[in-house]
Amino acid sequence: VFITPEMYGAKGDGTTDDTAAVKKAFNAATAKKPIILTGQYYCTGTITVKRDTTVIGAATRPRAILIPYFIFKNGVTPAFSVVGTQDEEVDYGGTLENVTFKGVTIALKNAATSACVAFQVQWARFFTLDHCSVNGFTTAVNFANCNGITIRDFEYSTNGSVNVTVFKKFNNGGNTGLRLQHITINNFSDNISKAEVLSDTTDNGQAGDRWFEDWLCVGKWNTVIYYTHGTGFSRHVYINRIFADNLIDNLVYLVGSGANEDAQITDIGCVGASETYRALIVTGYCRMTISGIAGASKYSTYDFVSFTNSMDVILTNVLLDAPSTYFISVKGGTRLSVCNTRNAQTGSVNVTGDASYCQWCNVSTVGKNNLLVSTGTQNQATNVYPASTN
Repeated sequence: VFITPEMYGAKGDGTTDDTAAVKKAFNAATAKKPIILTGQYYCTGTITVKRDTTVIGAATRPRAILIPYFIFKNGVTPAFSVVGTQDEEVDYGGTLENVTFKGVTIALKNAATSACVAFQVQWARFFTLDHCSVNGFTTAVNFANCNGITIRDFEYSTNGSVNVTVFKKFNNGGNTGLRLQHITINNFSDNISKAEVLSDTTDNGQAGDRWFEDWLCVGKWNTVIYYTHGTGFSRHVYINRIFADNLIDNLVYLVGSGANEDAQITDIGCVGASETYRALIVTGYCRMTISGIAGASKYSTYDFVSFTNSMDVILTNVLLDAPSTYFISVKGGTRLSVCNTRNAQTGSVNVTGDASYCQWCNVSTVGKNNLLVSTGTQNQATNVYPASTN
C-alpha cells in the first residue's frame, strides 16, 4: 500500500547518491501507493514528479520537520519538477494533477552560490505543500499556469549570499486558487542584497483568487507581497495577518488595472528598517476593505499608506508610531473613506489629483493635513486634527 526509496536501492544515509533510486520510487508512485520517507536522501539531479503522487515524511522520525529528507547537490535546479502540459478543457491549470508533499523538508548540501529552485510547478492542478520546509534554495516555489496551489504550515530559511524570492510567478500565464497560509519566512543571511517573499506579477495575464494569511517574516526583507496582474482580468485578493519585523521597502504592494479587482486586507504590520519602507501601496484597485495596519520605525521618506487611482476604498484602524513624510497619501481616485487613524509622530495626510466623494473621520496626525483639494468634489472631513489646510 506504499513504497519507499529503499525498495529501489536507496541507502538513505544522507551521503550516498540516491538519485536513481529516488527517481524510480517517484515513477512507481500512484494514487493508491504514496511514497513514505524514512531516510535522508542525497540527490544530484532533478526529480520529476508525475500526477497522483503523494510524498509523506514518516511520522515516527524524531524532529522530522527540521531534519531534511532530501539533500540536493548545489547546482541542481529545480530540485522537483512538477510540470504538466496545457489542458484546453480547463480554464486554469493543466494535465498534472493531485501532487502532495506532507511533512517533507528539503535543503541544499552547501550554502547557495547561484539561483536555484526547490519546486518548479507549471500547468498543474491541486499541488499541495503541507507542513513542509525548504532551506537554502533561493526560490522555494516557482509557479505559473496553475489551479489550486496550497502551501500551508510552511517554513523557509535562507542560506547563502544570493538574492532570494521565496514564492515567484515566472511568466504571464494565468493562475487561480493560490493559498499561502501559516507561513514562517526567515532571512538569516546578512549578505543578501535583495530578498522578497512573494513576487506574483503579470503584464497582461489573467489571475484568479488568492489567499495570503498568517505570515511571519523574520530578518531583512525588501518586499513581502508584490502582486500585480497588469491589464488582464483579476479577481479576489485576501490578505490577512501579515507581519515583518525588519522591513526595507514594501509590506504589501498591489498593482491593478482598476476595473475588475477587489481586495480585503486585515491586520498587517511592520517594523521598518530603512528610509524607504511602506506598509501598504495600492495602485488601480477598486472595492477594497482595509482594517488594521500598524507600524513603527525610524523616519521614512515615503508614504506609510499610499493609494493611486483607487476607488471604493474603506480604510480603518491605522496606527503609525514613527515619523514619515506622509502618513496617508492619496493620488486621484474616488469614494475613499478613512476612519479612526492616528500617527503618533511627525507625518502628514496629503491628497492630490481628482479625489472626489471622499470622507475623513477621526484622523489624527502630528503634521499638516491637505485633505480637501480643489480638484475634488463632494469631500467631507470630521474630527480631523490638525484641521485641513484646504
